[in-house]
Amino acid sequence: IHTVLVDRITTTSETCTVGVDDVAGGRIAVEHLTERGHRRIAFIHGERTAVTENRLAGFYKTCAELGLEIPNAYVREGVYHDADRCAEETKFLLSLPQRPTCILFPDDFSAMGGYNAIAEAGLSIPEDISVMGYDGIYLSRVMSPKLVTYQQNTMMLGRTAADKLVQMVEHPRVTLAEQLLVTGKLLDGSKYIHLLTGIVYADGVAKDVVLVSAKLFVLVAVLDILYVFVKTKWLKHAKIKVFSENTVVMAFAVISSAAY
Repeated sequence: IHTVLVDRITTTSETCTVGVDDVAGGRIAVEHLTERGHRRIAFIHGERTAVTENRLAGFYKTCAELGLEIPNAYVREGVYHDADRCAEETKFLLSLPQRPTCILFPDDFSAMGGYNAIAEAGLSIPEDISVMGYDGIYLSRVMSPKLVTYQQNTMMLGRTAADKLVQMVEHPRVTLAEQLLVTGKLLDGSKYIHLLTGIVYADGVAKDVVLVSAKLFVLVAVLDILYVFVKTKWLKHAKIKVFSENTVVMAFAVISSAAY
């Protein structure tokens, strides 16, 4: 019987396997976080399986290449799809004297436990700590804030497995049993803070809170005071009144467009 295993590893040379490139997943996650200024990265992984070992390999290898020293306390064993267990591990990480600036979770569902633990500690995402998931399920898009996650390409997994099985049935003499890996992609969240520059990004657009929001609020306050002063003390001309009111309204409109 011709067999193709999906997301499973086997030592049988006659069986073809199609799986996620979890080594690449661990590498992409670390590279993404370091690009945003993170150096203290924690990893709550799932049970000790081949999938977990590959993710850990990608994680540790990339950290070493980038010169990151990861304390043993930053790497915790959780359980896949267990939000409660991962919440407990999150609480442990938050209790450390020097807590991590970002936590990687074994999957998006488990990240919900992390969200809850962080909120219970009175911290905010991403202002106080960042979170990253794995899988890229729809849940990650409706969480608040949106979850940064590594999305597995499940459609390509299924298509590749089906194509390989058809080849094995139709051309058994020339089709080799092999291990095929499918790479996913990163789904960025709606908002993050670059730790080195202090710039806040929303939907990929830089929003410097100090240089944009604060200055605009000061501008509006000055215009508003000036308008009241002119209206009550000096000029009563209708055109100046209309101009002043419109100026204030336009300034508020600018702030609204810059808000996130």
